[in-house]
Amino acid sequence: MAQSLNHPLGLHCLLYLVPDRICAPEAAHPDGSVADALSASEHRLARTVGSAIKAFKWDPPTDPDHLFVPCRPTVGVLKGKLAPRLLVAALLECRDLGLVELRLVEERGWKGRLRTWDPGFVQMVPLVPAALGGLCGQIITRLGRNGKQGVLQLFKGETSSWVVDQVEAELADRGYMRSTVMVRRWPPGRKVRAVVDCEQIQNLAEDCNLAVDRWNQARSADVSLFRALLADCNDAVDYTLGG
Repeated sequence: MAQSLNHPLGLHCLLYLVPDRICAPEAAHPDGSVADALSASEHRLARTVGSAIKAFKWDPPTDPDHLFVPCRPTVGVLKGKLAPRLLVAALLECRDLGLVELRLVEERGWKGRLRTWDPGFVQMVPLVPAALGGLCGQIITRLGRNGKQGVLQLFKGETSSWVVDQVEAELADRGYMRSTVMVRRWPPGRKVRAVVDCEQIQNLAEDCNLAVDRWNQARSADVSLFRALLADCNDAVDYTLGG
């Protein structure tokens, strides 16, 4: 059952809606073609017929390595670059809710004759047990089972698709995504997939702007912690081809 739309979305969910603002955008498909966006009249027709969008001019992207910006199908980002950032955002959300503490453990050592400073790793310490849903809830649940541990250990082996799926499921549960019948012109085919409800997210424009500001502030407030956190999430998430 979908939760109330009035409940604030987490940082990771809001950044999912504007992924090109935290990752380098790509304007064309990997094969060099550019997707045709739905016209205003086609959007009106889509709303008239409900959630079933029938064979318009847009053939939905099927590239497993890219995530196309919601409601802007001509712009995409690499899923393997976005997923670790969404994971970082979820960890920051848990921290800002007072549920976990993120501790930077710096490492220094010798490499050959050179003294090196590793960016270190981030250790998570559970503070308050809480029954939550979504990606932040999964973090709390895992910490509840295993106690204090590093970010890398907590998510080691998860795929970029897993991270994106968790965020999409959270958005769907909140009513911001819906099942839509997509009909492909060539080769002929149809499938049901979850897509962002463009009408619903129009009301989130300011929230998304604030989320990007919050992301940038987190980057600058503690550069060492942020770099280590992103490095851990990059290492943890397996973003091999199609991952």
